[in-house]
Amino acid sequence: MFNDPAPIDAFALDKAAAAVYEGLAIRKIEAWYAAQGFRIHVRYNEANGLEQKRAYDLIDTYGRTWECKSDRKAGSTGNFFLEHLALDHSQADMFLI
Repeated sequence: MFNDPAPIDAFALDKAAAAVYEGLAIRKIEAWYAAQGFRIHVRYNEANGLEQKRAYDLIDTYGRTWECKSDRKAGSTGNFFLEHLALDHSQADMFLI
């Protein structure tokens, strides 16, 4: 049996997964606009400072801000976990869950 001397930290795993989910979210947002006949670009929140970074995840050409939320276990459990405080603190216009 393999005993990993350095188990993967769940927080680090979630942060890495969030980067992947946000990359996918950019494509989904662009496709959503394209279905309506608009061509836009989406970029990451490039603000400086922790509070500004927490305000939203992505911003599009029109200035609409987006918050991306995901749950790694939702696919296997059928349940989606979302902290209500995350919604309360977000300043995003739209949520992509």
